[in-house]
Amino acid sequence: MENPLLTQAAALLTSVVRQQVALPCSLEQLEAVIHPLAHSLARQSAQQLAAESVAQAEAQPCACPCGGQPAAQQRRPRRVLLLFGLVTLRLRRYRCPGCGAWQCPGEAALPRRPRQRLTRTVEEWLARLGLAWSHAVGAREAARLLPGVDVSAKTVERCVSRCGQAVAEREEAVAQAAAADERTVAPTGPALANPHRRFVALDGVMVRARGAGQWLEIQVASLWSAYREIPDRQHPRRELTDVTRVAHAHGWEALGRQLWGMIVARGGLTPAGAAWFVFGDGASGIRSLWEQFLPGGRLLLDRWHLWEKLKERSREVLGRGPRALAACKEAYAMLKQGAVERAQELVAAWPARSEWAEKQRERLLGYLERNADLIPDYGQLAAAGCLVGAGRSEKANDLVVVPRMKNGKMHWGRPGANFVALLRAYHLSDPDAPFLPM
Repeated sequence: MENPLLTQAAALLTSVVRQQVALPCSLEQLEAVIHPLAHSLARQSAQQLAAESVAQAEAQPCACPCGGQPAAQQRRPRRVLLLFGLVTLRLRRYRCPGCGAWQCPGEAALPRRPRQRLTRTVEEWLARLGLAWSHAVGAREAARLLPGVDVSAKTVERCVSRCGQAVAEREEAVAQAAAADERTVAPTGPALANPHRRFVALDGVMVRARGAGQWLEIQVASLWSAYREIPDRQHPRRELTDVTRVAHAHGWEALGRQLWGMIVARGGLTPAGAAWFVFGDGASGIRSLWEQFLPGGRLLLDRWHLWEKLKERSREVLGRGPRALAACKEAYAMLKQGAVERAQELVAAWPARSEWAEKQRERLLGYLERNADLIPDYGQLAAAGCLVGAGRSEKANDLVVVPRMKNGKMHWGRPGANFVALLRAYHLSDPDAPFLPM
């Protein structure tokens, strides 16, 4: 049943719109006129209701804990931005003549944080816009979608930083609790769907830093345990059904602490005999994270990264063409079976075209030597039902980092890059989770 008061308000709004639009008109015209009017009406309503709340709070007698009677002082305007516009609150302050303590009943009734200029909802919306576009574009989009929210790019940047700081503090608290005593960590996310087999994919993405020619690495991790086959595809495809992503710009150790806290919070330590598989590209940072935080898991060299490394080096040694591709496929066929020594023999027999090409061949042999213990029989693992490629980590990079941070004109400082990557991973893992505390 419709509220009759709302029906009356809609009739009044309709009469206002009739004065501005000539009928007949398109839905787009109606939308362009009604949208800002509705926001303006909501702002005026919020202004009046907030003023009434302040008046009711100030009408109550004030008392001071010391027993004195606070005396009313001047009113001070406070402006707060809501989703539908800026409201001004005129709050009276009271001062106790005995102890000098100040009180503000109106501020306590609303309530507000010290120096609050935006509501929590507005801050989170601006942060989400700042995660999708540059801060300047996010500010323009906010003004288009929310006509009363006219903010600067700096405000959007500050909202991203504040939300990022809040999420970082929560995740750091979970990481510290997991490091101190895993039993004290309360579940903060959905439990892993498959209790017996879990997967972690690790990768790093480089973005431009502030200094000329400098780069920052964003570390990204994905955790999942279950997937489903996508039917009716020309090539076999799988979809992860319980994936969670985390990202950091403060190094692999910081990411490892964050990842371990997330694993504990999602029940990843039970049952005790669960199998763990960790995928990486052979980087030393990934190996150190595995040794420090996931020693019970099996570290595997991602098959896609292995193929890309072989393909790149074969072209450098043999040149582009069918000869290089055939040599690459031959060595890769051995590596897929876990026959690293045989693959090394094949690579060592590649005829180098120059001294530089010979160095690239030696680099590939060194790469295979360093990661020999990480190259399994991929076919055998796949037959046992284990995922053998970490294209999921590349997809995590594409979702978390690339759309927002890899634009060639963007240059990042470490704090800003960390907040954006952390929040994008957090939002992708749980789109409904709030950034700021309730």
